[in-house]
Amino acid sequence: MVQLGGRGTANGALTWFFVQKLPGTPGDLTDYTQQVEDIIKPRIEAIDGVAGVEILAGAPEQLQIIIDPYRAAEFGLTLTEIAARASRSNDVSGGFVDVGRRQYTLRFEGRYDPDQLRDQVLEWRDGRPVRLGDIAEIKVGQGPQRDIVIQNGNPAMGVRIDRQNGANVLAALTEVKAVMEEIRNGPLKELGLDVQQSFDASVFIKRAVKLVTSNLFLGVMLSVGVLWWFLRDGRATLLIAISIPISLLTTFIVLQLTGRSLNVISLAGLAFAVGMVLDAAIVVSENIVRLREQGEVPGKAALEGTGQVQGALLSSTATTVAIFLPVLFLQDVAGQLFADLALTIAIAVCVSLLVALTILPAVSNSWLRPKKFTDSPDS
Repeated sequence: MVQLGGRGTANGALTWFFVQKLPGTPGDLTDYTQQVEDIIKPRIEAIDGVAGVEILAGAPEQLQIIIDPYRAAEFGLTLTEIAARASRSNDVSGGFVDVGRRQYTLRFEGRYDPDQLRDQVLEWRDGRPVRLGDIAEIKVGQGPQRDIVIQNGNPAMGVRIDRQNGANVLAALTEVKAVMEEIRNGPLKELGLDVQQSFDASVFIKRAVKLVTSNLFLGVMLSVGVLWWFLRDGRATLLIAISIPISLLTTFIVLQLTGRSLNVISLAGLAFAVGMVLDAAIVVSENIVRLREQGEVPGKAALEGTGQVQGALLSSTATTVAIFLPVLFLQDVAGQLFADLALTIAIAVCVSLLVALTILPAVSNSWLRPKKFTDSPDS
């Protein structure tokens, strides 16, 4: 069981790791905070797809500026003036100042050590500089504890790893795990520490991909099976069914060219499109067979059969695309979730139309055969 208190949660994280002391390791776990941060952060943040690493280890180390309001009053400086002049060209946190019921925040630009801050000139009085160190105590100490990390009832150090937007989660996780294993068996083991993974987003991603992929293949099998049941012609079924792999493979290529990744949503779109890509091929093949049964030669039947239905097929495909394409222009959560789904279906349907109007008529000359009707004994 893992308990987290404070800022960290598993939502949105690429993965979580927890650092604990090995039996016999001296001192408190927080004594190793800086060493753990120096070991883990640079190596993990260098991995492609990782946005950042946050170490949760209780009270963080911070630069503290404790202003003496009486000394400041002797020099005629108010707390507001001190904060303004100390941060005149600076912009990172320098800590908090509590005076009575009020709390003041100082921010500084860049990286400062206490000695540099002590020498910072705030004001001139009678030709002499008034430095920050004259009115304040500056030191590095422990800040207020805002995070509590417990793993299996024992104190731990939380390591949250966030992913970059658009990153390949599975690839990033694979590399993160490999690097963490090296760190675990190397520098951390030498310090007497151990690290274990707790939250892993790849588990849920792989399950979702497996489910959608299985449904995709099941949809292909059912589509082909239903097609054969009604046609009862192996050649005609195979001819129409070739539009499925051609449409899906072409959709993969178009998604890659447009910078879209293959994810759970796009795989779901392919599963939805499996039955839709057969529509145009069924219409074209049936019309070609009809003309050949009427006595047309194969070549002329293929050309005329395709030409007679191409207008209707174009209109049907346009209406389908018109339904899904507007989703691409949505800016809210719905647009972000279903944009890949809509794009995948639209591409697959368009490709299936091209297959039905080009490849299918060309192949039908040698594959399709007109149905033969036999006279009944009573005729």
